[in-house]
Amino acid sequence: MDPARYLPLLEDLFGLDPKVFVIGGVAEDALLNGTMTRDHWDIDMVTLRDDVPTRERQLAQLGFPPLEVKHEAIPGVPMVYETGHDDLHIEVGPVDELSPGDVSCAVPGEAGPVRIHLPDDIFSHPATTIDGVSIQTVSPLTLYQIRAGLEAVGSLGPLDESGIAVQKRLRDELLAEVPPALLMPRMEPAE
Repeated sequence: MDPARYLPLLEDLFGLDPKVFVIGGVAEDALLNGTMTRDHWDIDMVTLRDDVPTRERQLAQLGFPPLEVKHEAIPGVPMVYETGHDDLHIEVGPVDELSPGDVSCAVPGEAGPVRIHLPDDIFSHPATTIDGVSIQTVSPLTLYQIRAGLEAVGSLGPLDESGIAVQKRLRDELLAEVPPALLMPRMEPAE
């Protein structure tokens, strides 16, 4: 499929309020390449858990069916929602603001659910473009820490060659000034 099929949707998402923050492969392509380097199955976004009903209404106005729970790390607490129509798919990852500035998400771990605390700059990275379309991504440090945290707790298993290469590029090109000890997120058992 043509990866450009997502560009009109990304443009629509950029205009929503509150801002849509893109994560995952599309965000990595935007920050590292400025273009879609491969076909993406979906657009991953992160939103505060309290904003999920707003996101669902906004996505409905764009023609998407209701969100469905895809994964739960803690029973009854969705970790990922999904929706899609035709060949366009969206995954919404709710995050929790447990106290002002402390944004985190609960993920499955080998020893039970784990809470990954995300960096303070999660929502402060400037907008960027992908193939000429403006998008808002989470910060490069957030992208790095999410993948590093998921790997560390066993949610993803070991990174494949592609994941290793993206982590290296994020570290070398966008996070070179970040001390290695700060590249790993703070993690604790989730309740």
